[in-house]
Amino acid sequence: MELSERIIATLETEGCISVYEETLGAHATLSLRTTVSPIAIVVTDGCLEVTYNDITQQLKSGNRLDILADTTYSIIAGKSGCNYVVGEF
Repeated sequence: MELSERIIATLETEGCISVYEETLGAHATLSLRTTVSPIAIVVTDGCLEVTYNDITQQLKSGNRLDILADTTYSIIAGKSGCNYVVGEF
């Protein structure tokens, strides 16, 4: 089972109501978004930078970041792009 499949299964077991995979090209940016419910972001390939609450975190393959509900965040992919899984609780 590949990493993304294991992560999806884990997030579903944890009770996520929606789990999906996204891919971003090199240096792609997702501008500000606001969570409705808590989310988990898990990188499966490459790296990305997540900024929320004036905090910036670098995530690489296998890293997970949990973000609380009603939090505004943005994402920037690394120089090689990235694949990641999002679980919404």
